[in-house]
Amino acid sequence: MSVFWVYIYSLAHVIGLEWSLFQPDLFWILGAIILLFNFLFVWLATHRRLDINFFNFLISPFLFMLSGLVFLLFSGNSLIKQAVILFMVVSATIFMRYLVIYNYHRHNYPKHGLSSISRIINLTTIFFFYTGWFNLHGFLRVSLWFLALASTVVIVLVFYQFFNINKIKGRDNKYFIWVAALIFLELFYVLHWLPFLSYSKALLVVSAYYFIISLTKHYFAGSLEPQVYRRYSLVTGIIWILTLATSRWG
Repeated sequence: MSVFWVYIYSLAHVIGLEWSLFQPDLFWILGAIILLFNFLFVWLATHRRLDINFFNFLISPFLFMLSGLVFLLFSGNSLIKQAVILFMVVSATIFMRYLVIYNYHRHNYPKHGLSSISRIINLTTIFFFYTGWFNLHGFLRVSLWFLALASTVVIVLVFYQFFNINKIKGRDNKYFIWVAALIFLELFYVLHWLPFLSYSKALLVVSAYYFIISLTKHYFAGSLEPQVYRRYSLVTGIIWILTLATSRWG
C-alpha cells in the first residue's frame, strides 16, 4: 500500500468535515461516512484483515474522529471549529501515515512513531469526548447513567489501546484497566455537578488521565521513583488549581 493513499484519506476528511459545517442537516450522515471511511482505511492499512491487529489500530482514529464530531456539534465559534478540524485532520493523517509505513514499509518506520502520535490523539480524544458528554447532559438532558456507561467504555478502550500500542503485556493489565474505568466513572459523576463550563470539566478529566497514564508507563518500565510521582502530581495539581480558580462559576 502506497503512502500516497494517506493524502487521499486526509483530503476526504477535510471535505467531509467542512461539508458537515456548511450543511448542518447532513452533519451526522457525513459524520457516519467519515467514521466508516476510517474503518475502511485501517482495514486496508492492516493488510485487509479483520483480526485483533485491525481492532487494536482502529481504536485511536475511530474514537478520535467520533469525539471530534461530538465536540464540533456543540461548538458555536467558527474559528474554533476550523482549528479543531485542522487538528483532527493533521493528527489522524500522521497516525495513518505511520500505520501504513509500519505495515508496508517497515524499514522507514520511525521508532515509537505510532505510540507518540497515539498519546496525543488519546489525550485529545478524552478532552473532546468529555466536553461533548457534559454538553449532552447539560443542554439536551441525555441520561446521566447512559453517558456514564458510554464514557466507561471509551476509557476502557483508550487504556487498552495504551497498553497495546506501547507493547506493555502482563496479566495485571486487565485489572488495571477496569480499576481506571471505575475511577473515571466516579470522576465523571462528581464533575458533572460542578457549575462551570464543560471545557473546564473536560480539562480536569484530561489531567487525571495524563497523571494516571504517565505513572503507569513509569511503573511498567520500572522507573516509578518518588521524584517522578512528585513531578506528575505537581503538574496535575497546578492544572486543577488553575482550572478551578479561573473557571466561571454559576
